[in-house]
This record gives sequence, structure tokens and C-alpha cells, in this order.
Amino acid sequence: MPEKTGTVVDLLLERGAAEPDRTAVVLSDGRRISYGELVQRVFETAEQLPGKGLVMSSRIGLWFLEGEWIDYAVGYFAALLNGSVAVVLPTDSDRRGIRRICRDLGIDHVLSAAARPFGSAEVRDVPVAGPATGAGRGGRPVAPLDPARLADVVFTSGSTGTPKGVAASHEALAGIADGYRARSGGAAVVAHGVSHATAVGTRQLLLSAVARGSTLVACVPFEARSFLAAAAAESAATAVLPAAAARSVARALEDDPALRPAGLRTLRFMSDHLPAELHLALAALLPGTRVVNTYGLTEAGDAHLVTTQQDCGLGPGGFPAPGTEVGIMSASGDWLERGEEGYLCIRDRLPALGYLTDPMAAARTWRDGWTVTGDLALIDGTGRVRIKGRSRGLARVGGRTVSVSEVKAALETLPGVEAAAVVVLPHPTLGQSLAAVVEGPADAPAEDVKAALAGVLPAHAVPSPVVRVEQLPRSRTGKPHQDAITALVRRRMSASSRPCRTATEVLVGSVWSGVLELDGAPGADADFFQLGGDSMAAVEVLAELEGRLGVDIPLDLLFTRSSVGELARELDRLRAER
Repeated sequence: MPEKTGTVVDLLLERGAAEPDRTAVVLSDGRRISYGELVQRVFETAEQLPGKGLVMSSRIGLWFLEGEWIDYAVGYFAALLNGSVAVVLPTDSDRRGIRRICRDLGIDHVLSAAARPFGSAEVRDVPVAGPATGAGRGGRPVAPLDPARLADVVFTSGSTGTPKGVAASHEALAGIADGYRARSGGAAVVAHGVSHATAVGTRQLLLSAVARGSTLVACVPFEARSFLAAAAAESAATAVLPAAAARSVARALEDDPALRPAGLRTLRFMSDHLPAELHLALAALLPGTRVVNTYGLTEAGDAHLVTTQQDCGLGPGGFPAPGTEVGIMSASGDWLERGEEGYLCIRDRLPALGYLTDPMAAARTWRDGWTVTGDLALIDGTGRVRIKGRSRGLARVGGRTVSVSEVKAALETLPGVEAAAVVVLPHPTLGQSLAAVVEGPADAPAEDVKAALAGVLPAHAVPSPVVRVEQLPRSRTGKPHQDAITALVRRRMSASSRPCRTATEVLVGSVWSGVLELDGAPGADADFFQLGGDSMAAVEVLAELEGRLGVDIPLDLLFTRSSVGELARELDRLRAER
């Protein structure tokens, strides 16, 4: 086994000295940086940071957009080299959430690829600096990096749906890197479509790259054809993608089998369960490539489950990866036997992580080194974990946990909403989706509710559809009748849609039909996500519409204007303002 790493900063510096010309990160548009250049830029950037060598008081925020993986890698390692805590600000959080994070964590400085003040006066007072050049190659931090000190903080929806900062020490990061160094047969080139704001992207991808000297090929924002082309051009042996990207990859390969990267040995999907038929279809489309689906939590470090082609038909779950332990715990905290259903617990050999600002949630999540998940599961006779569902009150939308009660509470704060109910529905690509019924004036536009929610909730937590009623169905005791509410939503979704009338509605319907491979054009009231759309398909739709209409379209527009008619009206407004 390789000698233990001091810190990941030590490992990066060793890598830059040993293989300065090896490519560290390459983007799908061809931009790249070598390990030698990465180390040089890390030093130059660290020289610009305040609080050099401070033991605990310096916390550096990282605010990078999805296409800025090189700048993100520079900022991340510069913060660590500076002796600061690298706080990865979640790019999908609302402005209020970013402001709260900066305040609660006492962030001293924010690194960004450009001096962007978050587009909001709410957080404009947070200092912003871009990576500088020409500052020279400075020294190490004044104080040595103590392995027990905090190294980084990344955010996860965790077990309550509210983003929480999961903190890791330098010891934990080095342990993850050492785990990768100890494994034989690591890929020399890893292609991925993972946003740097995703915890797995933050830790596992960067740490595995410096540990093994791998090249990261980043295709973010994700587009299937570009991703496959980049993987082929760079001879990627391994590819890592969110599960929501799977259908886009399958469609691209079905349309053009020549896109298959010849050297791809492993294709890994994470963040959510991959349906068995899609798992097998991808395996057939990629002969010679091992297709796997992994389940893990930010809170659990490198511990995860693995599903292969052989057991994907058994449903969500999988066998523990090497070094991962699993157990099942009852609601009262007792360990259960095989075959008994309870809460899934998972751990590996690394030190337990922690929440920085929520000690009560931390006490519920970590027990004696185990991470207690929000998943109900059992361990069968073969040792495979079978996940049976989420604990009550949580939904899993596109690989992200959403608190149903928090969505309901957000709805009930809106003007004109007297009461609200949220329904969790199965979804063919997102796993689950949310719909809402709101009590209030029935003639008020439902899209106004979604637009208002977009200001307080992340896009994936905004329900679609939203049904307005004068009074919620209630039981004899006056409580909302959940079965009747669910039936109401389903009737709304299955009701015949009015035909498209305007030219823009016809165009939107045509583009949706092509991207989602529908049998016919959808009607004006059809909902994008209920037709099988997901965030990856949304990127394709908006790119096509931008090209056809000649306007810039915000990426989150489909989450708040998700019917053909709603989107068409908003596109007409954007064209009029052009």
C-alpha cells in the first residue's frame, strides 16, 4: 500500500513536481490545464487571499458556475494551501440561502472566476476576487496544516431537505485520497458531467485525480453528444455521470452508435437509482463497458453501494463497495437482523464527517461513526441492500432530497394561498416529482405560484403541476384528505390538453416532441416533467429554442414555466424585450 499522504495539498504539490506536463483538467470545449500549471495558479491565487496561515478564522467561499471546473479546481486547492476552510457555495441555492451561508459560516472572502456579486444586493457586500496571474510562486502557509483541522465544507440536502454544510478534516480528505492510491487499475482519464457544486464532484473526483495522477475530462453543463465526443477524444477509460443523464446518453447512442467511446471500460451513474431497463439498455449500447449505478451520501464520505447489470433488476440498493460497511437500525436505535426493515446505516474506515451549523441534525445523522440515512431498507440473504423507500416527509427529485413540509410551508407564505398540499409522484426519469394543490382564488394563474416559489426554493423543489382550487378536499375532521388530493392531481394531469394555437406554442411543442421522443405534439397544457423531461433534457430544449428564436433563455425557466403554454408566453415576452 502506498505511503500515507500528509494532506491533499502535499499530494497535489508532489503531483505537480513529478508530472508537470500531464493534463489535470480538460473541458469539452478544449481548454485544459496541466498539473504544473495547476500548481502554479494555485500558488498565485493563494497569494491573493487574506488570512494566510490563520489556524481557524479564515473561511473562503468558492462561487463558480458549472462550466468553470478549471477555475474551481484552482480556487479549491488555493483555499486549502492558504490554510483556510474551502466552502463550496451551492450554485443551485437561492440568493437568500447563499446570504445565510455566508453569514452563518463567517465567510471572509469569496473566490470566483469573475468579479460577480451574485447578481443580488443581498450579498453584494461579500468581497469577491478572481484568480490572479503573475503574483509569483509563494511559500506554504505560515502554520502547518493540522490533519484534524477542517479542510472543506460542501452542501447537501441531507436528511431534512435543507442544505447543510458537511465538513471534512484534512485527515478525512487524505484518507479518501489514500483509498484511491491503494486501488489497482485506476483509470488514467476520467470523463464526467458532474457540477463542481455537487459534493461527490468536489471530493471524490478531484481527490481521485490528484491521488492517481488522472486527467479529468469535464463536460459541464452536460450535453450527451459533447460528453461522448470528449470522452472519445481524450481516450477516457472511466466516465461518471448523474443518473439523470442516463436517458440522454442512451438516446444519443441509439441515434448514432459511432459516438461510443472505444476505450471506455466503466460507466458509473450516481446520485439516484437507475431503472433496470435503462441500465440494461446502456449495457447493450456499450458492449465491453461495465455499467454501474452507485449510491452514497455526502455525509458518508467514500462509503457507497454498487449495482451492476447482474443485480439491477432487484431494485434500488446494491452491494457494499470494498471498504464499506452497512447495517439496519430501528427507529429506537436498535440494530436489526437480515431481512428486517429499518433505516439504512453506512460507514467506511474514514473519520466521521459532521455538520458545521446544525449539531442536533448531526446527532441524528452520525451515531458511533455510522451515517444514519433517511432510507428505509433491509439486507437480504445475499448481503445486498434493498432500499424500500424514503422516510415519511421526504422526496428524492433527480437525485436531490426535498423536504415536503418545507415546500408546503413555502407555498403557504405566498399571497393568495390560504392552504396548500404537496403530492409526491413517481417519475420516469427524476425518480420522484412534486405536484401541489393550493387553496385560494381559482382564477389566479398557477404559473404565478411557481414563479414566486422560484425565488425561495431551488428549481428542483418547485412543484409541477400546481393546481388551484377554491377549497382543498378535506376529511371529516377537517384535515386535508391526501388520497383525494392525489386523485385531483392525477385527474388534472390526465385531462385532455387544449391544442397549441400560437406560433410559439407550436414551436415549443415541436421541440419537446423531438427531444422527449413523443409520439405526437403535446398540447398547450402539457407539462414538460410529467412527459418524462428532466434537467438534462431541459438543456437540450432550451439550446434548441435559443437557436430558433435568437434569444438568451435562463436555464431554470422550464422549472417555473413547465407547460407548453406557460413557456411560450414567457418566450414571447423575452423576444419583445430583446
